[in-house]
Amino acid sequence: MTLTHRLDPLYWRNRAADVPAEISKIKDPVLQGLMNGFADQYEKLAQTGQEVLERAGAVLEKAKACTPDAPKLQEPLTVEGASPPATLKENELALELKKRLQALAARVAASASNDSAVNRAGAG
Repeated sequence: MTLTHRLDPLYWRNRAADVPAEISKIKDPVLQGLMNGFADQYEKLAQTGQEVLERAGAVLEKAKACTPDAPKLQEPLTVEGASPPATLKENELALELKKRLQALAARVAASASNDSAVNRAGAG
């Protein structure tokens, strides 16, 4: 399993290990304190990532062992007598119909807008 850096404890521990080298380059004590805070946060992220991975491993082990309390994976839904999936041609026809209906709705809206403008002009 490939881990993103967000879950990889090693990534965050390496970031925390790099901080002291950067702190030695900084003269400002306030910034040094901030960098130490970053190192602490990196270590917390590493710890959280490790905990998440351990919990995920436990869930996977339960699922593999098929224990009664293991989460069950959902099976695909099946419907008796359901119509077969639409063909490409049917999808193309549906898209064309949708476009035409949208164009018609736009024309009706424009016509209604023009009619109300004419009525306002005639009333004035």
